[in-house]
Amino acid sequence: MGLLLIAVVTGELSFALLLLFGISFGSLLAFVQPARESLLGYAAPEIMHQAVAKVMAMQFIAQGVGVVVAGQWSAIGLPQLLGIQIVIFVVSSILIKRSHPLPERALTVDAEESKKSFGQSWLELGEGCDYFAMINLCFISC
Repeated sequence: MGLLLIAVVTGELSFALLLLFGISFGSLLAFVQPARESLLGYAAPEIMHQAVAKVMAMQFIAQGVGVVVAGQWSAIGLPQLLGIQIVIFVVSSILIKRSHPLPERALTVDAEESKKSFGQSWLELGEGCDYFAMINLCFISC
């Protein structure tokens, strides 16, 4: 978002940059739902339904406020709106990080095990990409 703000302020905003931003931001948003749902695991089972309802309500309220703020484009200006969005994004990231406690095991993991799990993640990601490519080849060849 910062690059988009800089492009707007300097007058370098282009359609290609907007497409790149849209693809990048859309890809990042694919991880938002699982991250938000991972927080529900910390809720007590007795109040799980209330927690889900509150999360959904906050999402819809935030979307509504976003539409209202975006509607003020002509009065506020695009650079200011992008600045507001950046501030909200940073604040929400900090609050989410603070509300997502680390499991006890994560506090005692040594550096070598951490590196091993990081490498394993990349291997699993590669396997998933190979599987996806294989499925695409099957559909293309049919």
